[in-house]
Amino acid sequence: MKVHSHALDAYTRTALTPINPARATTPSESVGGDAAAHVTVSAEARALAARSQGDGYDAHKVAALKAKVDEGSYAVNAQQLAVRLLDHFE
Repeated sequence: MKVHSHALDAYTRTALTPINPARATTPSESVGGDAAAHVTVSAEARALAARSQGDGYDAHKVAALKAKVDEGSYAVNAQQLAVRLLDHFE
């Protein structure tokens, strides 16, 4: 008995097709065969990236505020604090 099926025929064609061996590519080749992209990062972009890699705060400002608190000379402006809190939650 012989079975003919389009699905079986398609499987047989793809399963028995030899696979091309892998080959090394040169740096100028890309997947689509186009020339490789070249990217240049400006000095300004590098400076911005360096600043953003910090912990998200100004360590010198924090140290200065900490020193004022330790000395007892740090005063909170309650009105300014209230305005900023209200602006934040609006």
